[in-house]
Amino acid sequence: MMKRSRMATFAAGVQLLYGVCVIGTALYLLWLTRTADIRNSGDPAAVIHGLFIAAAIILPPGLLVLVSGIAMWKSKLWGWWLATVTDSGLMLVFVYSLINDGWRRADSEDITFTVVSLIPLIVLLLPAVRKAYWATKAMRSGVS
Repeated sequence: MMKRSRMATFAAGVQLLYGVCVIGTALYLLWLTRTADIRNSGDPAAVIHGLFIAAAIILPPGLLVLVSGIAMWKSKLWGWWLATVTDSGLMLVFVYSLINDGWRRADSEDITFTVVSLIPLIVLLLPAVRKAYWATKAMRSGVS
């Protein structure tokens, strides 16, 4: 069995951590629906409904990120592809949201989510990581 490079291991770890964080964010939004501050707000039904919608939007990409991280941990090329596509989509959504809200109205959370979404994508596209996953495919198919 071929030994995985340190960069491929690091990339898989980053992807797993990112997946846990995205799923954790969705679960946190669901937890917020049960807090007293939300229940005592001006229009609790609308706020709770909005939090449920936000969690429902965030959870599926989070599951895809986690699945891709598990596949990358197992050195699967399709895991790298899924991670690249999913992370690109999430990053584009956060960048679009930041730009759409306007630079003057951007708060620290918007900027943080955007920057954090760039990190896994940058790690995935590092030459050492790409080569590690593409080399795994070539080794399995017998191509030199």
